[in-house]
Amino acid sequence: MKDQLKIWREDRTLAYVVPFAAFMIFNLIYQFVGDAMLWEHDRAPWYRHWPDQLFYPIQTVACLGVLAFFWKHYEFQWSRNVWVGVLGGVIGIGFWLLPTALYDWLGMTGKPDFF
Repeated sequence: MKDQLKIWREDRTLAYVVPFAAFMIFNLIYQFVGDAMLWEHDRAPWYRHWPDQLFYPIQTVACLGVLAFFWKHYEFQWSRNVWVGVLGGVIGIGFWLLPTALYDWLGMTGKPDFF
């Protein structure tokens, strides 16, 4: 078993595929199991009332574990073009928040008529 893990750890392709596959498998599990264990009741335990608060931390820890397993294959090099991505992210978040900010700035309250 240790020999097989060593072989997997040396494979650069697996270092990029396995973390994504683990992330997607957890999303698939949550899609089916999360709805099945949902119990909307005042006395329901937190993990039954909000199953996403159980699954997402487990997903995060599992994916971090897989990333740590393959850590030596990842190269983190900042280039001069990284600021283009940062600027794009800031602009994207700005457009995402713009409708709500305009709604508040214009003094609108309640739901619009078309809802």
